[in-house]
Amino acid sequence: ALAWVRMCENQPEEAIALLEAAHVARSAAGTRAYWGSALFEVLLWLEQKGLAPAGMTLEGELAKLLDAPNPAMHAVAHRFRALLHLRAAEDGDMQAIEMVDTHLAESERLLRTAGLVPELVRVLHERARWEQLCGRLDQAASAREEANRILERIDPDAQCCSALGFIRAVIECGRLTSLRPGEGTWGELTARLCAAL
Repeated sequence: ALAWVRMCENQPEEAIALLEAAHVARSAAGTRAYWGSALFEVLLWLEQKGLAPAGMTLEGELAKLLDAPNPAMHAVAHRFRALLHLRAAEDGDMQAIEMVDTHLAESERLLRTAGLVPELVRVLHERARWEQLCGRLDQAASAREEANRILERIDPDAQCCSALGFIRAVIECGRLTSLRPGEGTWGELTARLCAAL
């Protein structure tokens, strides 16, 4: 999560350092669990800048993700596979165009089945941008409208998926060290992060 915050702050070197440390720890522990799309967002952002943490690539992490028996996270992998083909598709590569369409459709299908609403909103936003780029304005409007309806249903006053809200919560959590042990530090930390998310 902290590497994602560094991405939002446009600090690629700090994000790389955090991911490299996390990769070493994760490898040593033998852990291959994923909880959302933040890691993939950071890796995509770094790859677009021509950077990558040692031992990690977006394609490699997506392959590991698809090996895990988690259809909801498979949907995340399909969204990022679509994004990997986007540049070639924008240049008119017909195979890449087909791959973007296929991966976005599969991501959306899996997310609807799993009921993973925040990720569904993200894929609907990607679909809207893609459809707009392809000149399919009706489909773009439909995807955008559905994402907006979902956001209104969740909480009309919330800015779902807002990086700034999460960053603010993480920064505020740093101030919790002023609490004395036993004053509910972990409960307060959990409450603040849950409220931001």
